[in-house]
Amino acid sequence: MIGYKTIYPAFFLYSKPNRAFHFRFPYLLSINAIKVSTIFLALMYAEFLTPTTQLIIQGLFAVSFFICRILLSPYIYYEIITIIYSNIGDCFPRYLFYITMLSALFFHSLNVFWFLKIIKKIKRELVSKEVEAQIDSSSDD
Repeated sequence: MIGYKTIYPAFFLYSKPNRAFHFRFPYLLSINAIKVSTIFLALMYAEFLTPTTQLIIQGLFAVSFFICRILLSPYIYYEIITIIYSNIGDCFPRYLFYITMLSALFFHSLNVFWFLKIIKKIKRELVSKEVEAQIDSSSDD
């Protein structure tokens, strides 16, 4: 007989109140949702796109990175960590909680680091466009 302490499929999260499967937030879907910005990152290197399309893709990359990796990923980490914490000893070993906390902190720190790099690049691009516009307007005079 398969009990509630059985290793569950990765796309189900365990819920303690009713000791049954609870389709709270599909795990595989949530992990893949974090990776949505990677699609736009790959498209940025496509050579067949027009400059306007590349600019749109760069904007979509920045927006999707912010939404998926900065806003959505802490929620996903929180859900996973609270499920593990509420079931320590019952379903999960204690060390899994600490490993999950450390890895979530590490990966979110990396996401914040790269997001700050993206913001710096956007600022640099905007400043260079302003300088080019000022040079063009001064050369017209």
